[in-house]
Amino acid sequence: DVVLHDKWSRKYFQIKDYLKKIGTDAMELVRNGNNIVLFTDDANAIEEARALHPNYNWVYLNRTRHRGSSGGWENQVPSQNPRKEVIILLSILELAKKCDAFAYTSSKYANVIRDAMLSTGRSIKLLRVDEGLE
Repeated sequence: DVVLHDKWSRKYFQIKDYLKKIGTDAMELVRNGNNIVLFTDDANAIEEARALHPNYNWVYLNRTRHRGSSGGWENQVPSQNPRKEVIILLSILELAKKCDAFAYTSSKYANVIRDAMLSTGRSIKLLRVDEGLE
C-alpha cells in the first residue's frame, strides 16, 4: 500500500486480517484445495502469506514489487517499465473476474477490481477488511 504523509497514510492490514475477515470460509478453502489470489504491490505481503500461512494455496503474479513504502509516492512503477505495469494492472482485472470472493481494503484500484468482478453478473462475496474503521 502507498504511504503518503502521516494523516493520509492507509493502515497496513496483515494477511491474517484478511483471513480473519474471510472467517470460517478460509478453512473451507484449505480443505477444498482452492486458491487464494493475492493482488498486492507489496513484496512483504507475499512473504507474509507464504511464511505465516503456508496451508493456503497462494497464487500471485511473479512481478517486481516494492517492499512496504520503499517506492515512496513518486515511484509507482516498481519494474521501471510503465508498459509492463499497465499489462499487470489489466491482467489483475481479468484474473479478478474469475474469482468468487474479494477481501479488500478501501482504495480506488480495489474499487475498480470490485466493479470488474461485479460486471460478470456472477454472485461475488465482497468482504471489506477495513469496514467500520474509516
